[in-house]
Amino acid sequence: MSEAPEARFNATTVYGALSDQPLVEVDCPAAFPFKVTPNEARGMAYVLLEAAEASEMDAIVYRWMKGRMGATVEQSARVMADFRTIRDTLRGEHP
Repeated sequence: MSEAPEARFNATTVYGALSDQPLVEVDCPAAFPFKVTPNEARGMAYVLLEAAEASEMDAIVYRWMKGRMGATVEQSARVMADFRTIRDTLRGEHP
């Protein structure tokens, strides 16, 4: 029911290393309001909730590596990236 021809919606996790904050990056190429069905709206909400949860988990891994393990920023970022890959694989987002 979407009136926008390219009304795809995506959200991914980002960790602000300088701000030390978990963030969610939202990508919606439609630069104008568009209509969606209730089910599409639920799907969009699910994407945001899933990304919010993943972002907080990224922060836990990153902060644990730096704080408890004494890892550098680079080491912490590598481990966080490894955990993201595992999470994405379990979700079926990567082969």
